[in-house]
Formats: sequence, C-alpha cells, structure tokens
Amino acid sequence: MDLWNHLSHLFEKDDGSLPDIFVENISEQEQEKIYSWIMSISKPYGNPIVWSNKENRDIQIADIESPVRQFVDGNIESFRFELEGLKIEGILIPQLTICVNLNEVEFDYRMGKEWGQKELKALFVFLSEIKQIAENAKILQADEGRYENPNNEFTEAFETYYAEYIS
Repeated sequence: MDLWNHLSHLFEKDDGSLPDIFVENISEQEQEKIYSWIMSISKPYGNPIVWSNKENRDIQIADIESPVRQFVDGNIESFRFELEGLKIEGILIPQLTICVNLNEVEFDYRMGKEWGQKELKALFVFLSEIKQIAENAKILQADEGRYENPNNEFTEAFETYYAEYIS
C-alpha cells in the first residue's frame, strides 16, 4: 500500500492544527508497557512537569517512578509532553506529543514539510509495534478537537498496513 499517496493530505500541509492519533481500548498494564517501550526509544523534550495530587504541587515527570502507574492510581494528573529523538528503523518521526489518559494513549502531531513517505511509514511501524503490545487496541486519527469524528481513511489504511505488517 502506498501510504503517502492515500494519506499525505493528513500530514503534508501545516495548517497550524495538531491532529490527534488515539490508541484506545487498552488495559492499564498495556498502557504501562506502551509508555515504557516509547520511553526506551525516545525521551521527553525538556523537563515536562505534571501535577501531583499526592504532593499538591508540580513535579518533573523524570522524577516519577512509573508515571502511568502513578496516574492510574490517582497520584498524578493526566500528562502530556513532546517526544524527542523518536526513531523507527532509523527514520526520525517528526514532532509527536504523548498524552496519557484513562485506558488511552494519545499522540498529537504537527503537519508540515517534515513529513514524507518515509516518515509516514515509520509512524505506521511505530503504531504497529504499539498494536503488537496491545492487540485489541483501536488506533484512530482525528483533526484537533474532533475526537468524536475519527478519520475512517486513516483507520482503514492503518488496518490494511497492520494486516500486512504481521503477516
């Protein structure tokens, strides 16, 4: 499948928005595994902070052992930060942010000239690896703020790609 031919319009022109990719229908354990895997191949950009419900103050995510577990247990709020150095098969994936919500991991991306055929394929490999961790996960894409209206074209392209990826 020529991903770029089918989906370039979702990536190539920076219109200032930050479209979302949702990984849903995952267990807390899968969420922890996904987050740990992502942190093993990238790192947070800068020193992101999160609100600690337990300490009633902001703390650096880097200082938290198992941030996903702390979130699930209610000790910290949901958190979001930009990923730095995320490479798949040697290809740097353009700016992605990760957000951890209940039973979901969300990614935002900036559209623009940094995206091309290789970067889109790397993103699909990245998402396929996540689906290997959480086989029942649903992976959806939507325009910023349009969660209730996911892009079927993206979903169908990913499902087709994933079926080929695992075969």
